[in-house]
Amino acid sequence: MTPARHLLALDTATDIASIGVVDAARGEALAELETSPTSLLASIDELLSASKLEKDELQGVVVGVGPGRYTSLRIGLASARAVARTLEIPIAGVSTLDALAAGSPEAVPLIDARRGEVFTRVGELVCARPEQVSVEGRLCVGDGAIAYREELEARGACIPGDADPRHRVRPACLVVLAESHEDSLPIEPIYLRVPDAERTRKEFPQA
Repeated sequence: MTPARHLLALDTATDIASIGVVDAARGEALAELETSPTSLLASIDELLSASKLEKDELQGVVVGVGPGRYTSLRIGLASARAVARTLEIPIAGVSTLDALAAGSPEAVPLIDARRGEVFTRVGELVCARPEQVSVEGRLCVGDGAIAYREELEARGACIPGDADPRHRVRPACLVVLAESHEDSLPIEPIYLRVPDAERTRKEFPQA
């Protein structure tokens, strides 16, 4: 029997952070929960307690690197780096969009990018307006699908109910992608566009 490898997996690309302790050998979460990105570190302690594990029993960290919200991504990556550095365990990054898609194969993953746009994958990761995404006859998942439900459904998309778990990144999907190695990315945030604060400084340099 393959020995268990317990990895902490987390994603904070959206307003709701997904975290879990995953048995990498089985690709299954021992425990998982959703929380606010700002409550991440406290939630990690709660998660370990639910998993009946101590921190020193973790053997790696996997983190979603976006694309997503500028501030929450920074919180997630900083927290993931801190845990990995403190415990001296390896860390890997995975695209949030790819993890979302892995939880619902054949679906179009959409993350709300605000400003009337979504992050999605069309061959490559892109930021686009909802009307630019081909959705007719397709299942769409993610908080971007929820945000633009009316418009997308009018164009023939199928979107699960708001509370459907397919709209969230599952920690086990992060780990499965990271374990494939081909999908592992540097621990750097994917933004796809200039953050709001930097955009404001450029447009209003005297503000």
